[in-house]
Amino acid sequence: MEKLVDNGKAKSIGVSNFNILKLKRLLETARISPAVNQVELHPYLPQSDLVRFCNATGIHVMAHQPLGGKPVGVIAKIGAKYKKSPAQVILSWIVQQDISVIPKSVHISRMSENIDLVRLSDEDMAEISNLSKMKGEVRYLDPRNHIGFDIFDEIHDQPVQQT
Repeated sequence: MEKLVDNGKAKSIGVSNFNILKLKRLLETARISPAVNQVELHPYLPQSDLVRFCNATGIHVMAHQPLGGKPVGVIAKIGAKYKKSPAQVILSWIVQQDISVIPKSVHISRMSENIDLVRLSDEDMAEISNLSKMKGEVRYLDPRNHIGFDIFDEIHDQPVQQT
């Protein structure tokens, strides 16, 4: 990947689903730090430690699957206050943290709605951020059954190649 940047074929490097352990290992040897880390991020999986680590190391965070699970209780209540849909509240919460977001939609009406965001109060931001603490974190994208190991393991760097 670095050769692509060196040869002018790419302007930067990005990674996807890198946890802190994998980023640390990458940063130990990389000449060019990743510009972005695209990860699953939503109110039930805010990835606060990872976001802090990325911010501290200059890696931008981009959220995929931001509407995972569509938590409606607290989110709907906050949405009613701002006259916004649950999706708009979640997207506002993510963007307000300076995180880029990729909501998936094929409907033009939802695409338009997804850019009509609102500035949430500090109290509402905190309430949404605490959802995962009350209900427990939920990961909707978990490929471990398909690939045979846990790519998100923060203790063991999987897979480890034998030398």
